[in-house]
Amino acid sequence: MKQVDSVVVCVRSWFDKTYGNSYYTLRAVVNGKHSIVTGYKRYGHGYNQYWETAKQLLTEAGYMVDEFTSSHAVFDECYVSRRKDLHNGGRNTIA
Repeated sequence: MKQVDSVVVCVRSWFDKTYGNSYYTLRAVVNGKHSIVTGYKRYGHGYNQYWETAKQLLTEAGYMVDEFTSSHAVFDECYVSRRKDLHNGGRNTIA
């Protein structure tokens, strides 16, 4: 397992006016080097939702996040007006 010293979470949120749902994608930059991106848009919004998704991505990438708390992470949320402005255009791909 790899050690986590710092995490910057860049969130792009999009509101689907047709169906009234909020979606987001995020990119987690770990220790200023490694970048992990969600492969598809996720339903939901809010700080806790973003942190849970980031923890899941970090754990899947082999990082220890049990002792690392969200208070040590930096969150940057950006609202976009089009789905294609989400990371990877909101498509189910991995960058």
